[in-house]
Order: sequence, then structure tokens, then C-alpha cells
Amino acid sequence: TNIFEIQILSRFGIYLNFHECCFCHRVGLPFDFSFTYNGVLCSEHYNKDERRSHLDPNIPYLLDQFQAIQYS
Repeated sequence: TNIFEIQILSRFGIYLNFHECCFCHRVGLPFDFSFTYNGVLCSEHYNKDERRSHLDPNIPYLLDQFQAIQYS
């Protein structure tokens, strides 16, 4: 169900970036989600959004994996 929900967002024009930092575009780091920037922030840019989500770093990683799954 979560995979379907994440993938259907794009059909409504909602694009969330779970793959790379919104500022420096680095990948493979512990990230936190920012609703302000509709994407993730690396630890160097946490200060850009004081209202970031404070999620466990595994959650943005899993959401990125869910978003990348392709159905045939």
C-alpha cells in the first residue's frame, strides 16, 4: 500500500525528492525530509529548515526505494 501511495503522487503533480539533498545534490547520506523544499536535506543543510521532519534516516531511504520501483 505505501508503495502505491508514493508512486501515485506524481499522477497528481506532486514530486517529492527522496534521492538527493535539495541544496548540494549529494546522495547516499542520512537525510531528513523538508516540507518547505519538498525533498530531503543532508545533515549539512538541516539548518536551512528549522521545521524539518526529524525522521529516522531509514524512512527517507525507504521512500526513495518505494518511489523507484517499476511495475511492468
